[in-house]
Amino acid sequence: MAVLINNAGYLEPGAYAEVNTKNIQDVFSVNALTPIFLTRALLPRLIKREERSAIINVSSGLGKVPIPGIQTYSVSKKFLSWFSQAVGLELQIEGKVDMLDYTPQQVKTERMS
Repeated sequence: MAVLINNAGYLEPGAYAEVNTKNIQDVFSVNALTPIFLTRALLPRLIKREERSAIINVSSGLGKVPIPGIQTYSVSKKFLSWFSQAVGLELQIEGKVDMLDYTPQQVKTERMS
């Protein structure tokens, strides 16, 4: 079995009125665009395999509720959840690739500098 795990997250907290455009682009690029483009790039290979494959997208429980100060993060993770569910339904038709939206709750990681 081949498994693609899209697990990345980037958060820069702050009031929306004070968040700069570059920050919004970075958050969406890491949390939403990278997983969908990587999935798109590898999906043809996964579908062609004789064995079943899987794609796991790691979103966040913070994507389930609107939270001031981390709104772009929450929205980008919600986007990834909806993307995973929609493409997962499409892939059920072919029956070769399973897609899972894994939504962990609280996770504490060290900040990278």
